[in-house]
Amino acid sequence: MSRPLKNIELDFVTRTGRCITVIASGYLQDETISGMILDITARKQLELDLEQSARKHRDVMLGALQTMSAIVERRGPLYGGAST
Repeated sequence: MSRPLKNIELDFVTRTGRCITVIASGYLQDETISGMILDITARKQLELDLEQSARKHRDVMLGALQTMSAIVERRGPLYGGAST
C-alpha cells in the first residue's frame, strides 16, 4: 500500500547545529520511502525579510499620511487654502 506525502514543511537541525527548513514530498510503500527533500531555508529568510520590509514601509506611509492630515487640519481646506 502506497501513502503519499505532499509538500510537508519541516524544520531540522543539521549536524553542525544549523537550523534549516525543508519541503518533503514522496510516498511510503511497505517499508520504503521514496521522494525528495528540498532545502527552502533561504526562501523562508527572504519571505521574512520581505514581510519586515513591507511592515516598515507601511509604518512610514502611515506616519506620512498622519503628518499630512495634521497639516491640512491646521491650514484649512486642501484646495485653495481659503475657507468658504
